[in-house]
Amino acid sequence: MLGRRVGARRGTAGRGAQAVWDRWARLVARHPGHALLGGGVVIAELTAPLASLQIGLPARHWWPSGTEAGAGLERLALVGGAGYVQPIHVAVEWPAGRRAVDPGALRALRAFSDSLRADPRVHDIRSLVDLPGGGRRSLLEYALLYEDLAGLRARRAGLLAPLLSVDGQVARLDVVLADSVSPLTAMDVVRKARGLAAQPGSLSSAHVLVGGYVAENVDVQADLAGAFPLVAAWIFGATAVVLGFVFRSVLIPLKAILLNAASVSAAFGLVVLVFQKGHGSALFGSPGASEAVFAAVPVLLFATLFGLSMDYEVFLLGRIAEAYRPTGENDAATSDGLAASAGVITSAALLMIAVFGVFAFSRVPVIQLLGFGLAAAVLLDATVIRLVLAPALLHLAGRWNWWPGVRGR
Repeated sequence: MLGRRVGARRGTAGRGAQAVWDRWARLVARHPGHALLGGGVVIAELTAPLASLQIGLPARHWWPSGTEAGAGLERLALVGGAGYVQPIHVAVEWPAGRRAVDPGALRALRAFSDSLRADPRVHDIRSLVDLPGGGRRSLLEYALLYEDLAGLRARRAGLLAPLLSVDGQVARLDVVLADSVSPLTAMDVVRKARGLAAQPGSLSSAHVLVGGYVAENVDVQADLAGAFPLVAAWIFGATAVVLGFVFRSVLIPLKAILLNAASVSAAFGLVVLVFQKGHGSALFGSPGASEAVFAAVPVLLFATLFGLSMDYEVFLLGRIAEAYRPTGENDAATSDGLAASAGVITSAALLMIAVFGVFAFSRVPVIQLLGFGLAAAVLLDATVIRLVLAPALLHLAGRWNWWPGVRGR
């Protein structure tokens, strides 16, 4: 119904904004080297904290603050019982024909338990050779106790049920960590337990499994670390092929991958600086340094941010290529394309920052890290990357941007 009247009038604000972008594009065109240097320094400074990235469970506040679960954990810590909430579970399965209560098996369990108990990070161990009450018993006492296993089950079913399977082949050990041990350090205890179980010795004939919440995160971290190079290679390869085909260029896909990686790296650096190291985390309701970043956060941030960054890259390159094809003038096309697309890029970025920024104030730490990282990356990508570094590189590369297609003048 409106027809040509839609957008017929550009308000004063619209003309003023376009004039600003025109002046900015001409400024970058006159000084591409300075723009590249200045933008590169900013990205390098923000990326520097990434060198100290620590992947793992946060040291504190990994339960949502202000919730009943979080309050309960704090109360348990005050009375010295927080370690009992998430113990490390160890299952020792003996081969057919052997029982976990045989003298040799009990001796192996005691040696394994003593090795873990010697670690100052371990507060207590509950197992067939570490029964509560009565002080520390000898192996002979335990062997006599388990001699009449059926009678013991009948008399004290609640004692054996959590520690011994019905067939008697699987024994369970619960390793309770000290309240002062952070979840990140607890992951090291899991690795130590697995290392002890793998050593040649009396447990060699048994199948030892270390599980629990902390062990689960150790495994997830290892799986994500193993899959990340493949994910990165797939994303880089797909990006290079698609952009190379669309723009008939070798340099443009390489530049896009480099700049997108720079944007993601700078966002990672900010996450490390603010949350892992705690500089400014109070602004987002996080009281103190987390000392580590959830393993899933870097992978999710990388995949999501690379896609978002590519959107802005295509916005910019599409307008530049559109202006370049009729004339073959690289510098003029870059300036015109930047001036024409800068408003769209920054407006879209502001919308995304507003959406992601809300999650930076979440009470759930993993959501908070993702929200902050996404908002920071979009801000950097729509300003330093797309308005400074990308056009500066295009100006400096000149006609080689479009090789092996028509290179123009």
